[in-house]
Amino acid sequence: MPRSLRGFALQEKDQRVLAAVQLDAELSAQAAARRTGLTESTVRRVIDKLTERGIIRRFWYLNPYPLGYTIYNLYFTLASPKAPLRGKLIEYLIASPDVVFITEMVGRFSFCVSVQSTSLAGFVSFSQAL
Repeated sequence: MPRSLRGFALQEKDQRVLAAVQLDAELSAQAAARRTGLTESTVRRVIDKLTERGIIRRFWYLNPYPLGYTIYNLYFTLASPKAPLRGKLIEYLIASPDVVFITEMVGRFSFCVSVQSTSLAGFVSFSQAL
C-alpha cells in the first residue's frame, strides 16, 4: 500500500530502497538490490526518482580521521558579547582553516566550534589563541 509523503506516494519498493540506503548511505546499487530483493536497475530507478523528488540527496563527506585529524568540540559563552567583538570573533572562526563547524546555541553555552587538529597540542594552541 502506497504511503503519501507531501503529495508523493511511496510505493512498497520505494520504501524498501529508502530503508536500505538510510541504514547505509554508501550502499552500492548491487548491494541494495540484494538487500531489498529488487533488481539493480529497479534500485537505480527508485534512487533517481527519490533524488529528483528531493526525498534523498547525495553529497560528499570528508572523513578527517584517516588523514590524521581529530575533531575537538569547544563549547563556550561570551561574558559580555558586544556586537562588534562578537562579529570579529565569528569572522575569525569562519576564516580559520582549523574550524570545520560553528554554531550559535541556546542554553548553557553560546557557541559550539568544531576544530580539526592532528594533535591535542594543536587544539590547545588554537583554543588559547581565542
